[in-house]
Order: sequence, then C-alpha cells, then structure tokens
Amino acid sequence: MGKVGSSAIHATVAAELDRPSIQCHRVTKAGLRASDEWHRRHGTGTKANVAGPSLHWLFAKARDGRKTDIICGVRDPIARDVSAAFQNGQRFGLFDVERPTLSKGDIESIQSYIIKFRESTLSTETWFDNELKPATGIDVWESSFDDAKGYQTYENDRCRVLLLRFENLQSIASEAFEAFFSVPGVTLQERNVGTQKKYSTLYRQFKEEAKFPSSVLDSAYSSRYSQHFYTPTEIAGFRSQWFDATLRDT
Repeated sequence: MGKVGSSAIHATVAAELDRPSIQCHRVTKAGLRASDEWHRRHGTGTKANVAGPSLHWLFAKARDGRKTDIICGVRDPIARDVSAAFQNGQRFGLFDVERPTLSKGDIESIQSYIIKFRESTLSTETWFDNELKPATGIDVWESSFDDAKGYQTYENDRCRVLLLRFENLQSIASEAFEAFFSVPGVTLQERNVGTQKKYSTLYRQFKEEAKFPSSVLDSAYSSRYSQHFYTPTEIAGFRSQWFDATLRDT
C-alpha cells in the first residue's frame, strides 16, 4: 500500500540492511489491472506497481521452502487517501502546483477524487483482503493488533510480514526492524515526504480546510480496518480533523 512510509522503508532496507528489496503497492493481477485502469482514466500512467509481477516469482520460490520477508504499513485511511491524492494530483489535473493557494474549486475537485477513489476496488480499507491475503495467505484479522507497540509480525510457511503503523513509524522503526531482522540500531531513512515537496503549502492548506461528509467518515472509521488497527480515542482524533458539523451529506 502506498503513502504509508513505503519509500522510507524501502530506502532503509537498502541502506541499513544491505538487502535487495522490491517496492510495490499492488501485486495481485486484479489489483494491478484496477490500478492501471484508474490511472488511465485520469490520463496518466503509474510506475508504482511495475515490480508487482516480480513478487509473483518470489512467492513461487517461497513454495520451495524460502520465505519472503514483506514489510507493509497502515495509516489513518482519510489521511492516506489525501496524501495519495496530492502525490498524483498535479498529473491528474486536480491542482496547479505553481499556484500559491488552492481555490475552493481545487479543494472540491480533490475531495471528489478522494471520494471516488474510496468507492473503487482500490480503497485503503480493502488492501489487506484484496492484496496481502491473496498473495501471501496471511490474514491480519485473525489476531489482534498491538496498538501500544505500533507494529506486529505475522508468519506462515511462505512469508514473514512486518506491519507498521505510519503514525508511529519514526519512534518504532528501529525497534521493529531489530525484532524482525535481528539487526540493532537501524535508522529510518526519510523519503517521499509530502510536507517536503513542491506542493507542500497546498497540501498543508488542504489538510487545514478540507472537510468530508459524515457518510464518508462513517465508512472510513467504522470499517474493520480502522477498528482493528486504531483505538476509539485515536479514531475520534482522526475524525475530528476532517469533520464539520455544519456540513450535510448531499
């Protein structure tokens, strides 16, 4: 899944562990096809999933007794979708990065894009069911998530999975990597950070001004995904950022 610190994780594995790694957001044939179709619909392509077919080969090798190590993340679903919209927004014509501020129309266009994305098969909350489980056989819902620790490991006869919460990534990365790889003192490498990009001012404005209908927030935060990985207090905090009591569903 993209926009959960995957670029930083990929860079950290290469720099700190000196291990070959593949970064990919979709790996199943259905997921790769849906992602390609989504990008074509918006008039552009994506390089985010070009490594997907390579993972099929690795999973096949795992059947020969070689386990594949996988690292993936979770994030507040609305925040993740907003970050993804800005990652693609300039290419998709959602805003002009050269403008100093977003217009009301820009904000509405970005919100509309996010809502439509959430209604597609690519939605954040379905990633574990549509991608991780079919590809690896690992079902993250089978065991509770340690929200106090901020990361969890899963394993079967084919794969080992390290799952990290984006909101805790900076503080837990070293501990989590040591637990998973038995390598102490790993330093997280920052990469692809939205607040450091050319659109950072527009991104900040959107996060301050954009609000979503309660139906969208209900869908996001009552989902199994949110309920599994976050506490009620954390969910209430996420919701409060995007909620406006005066906004009515249309």
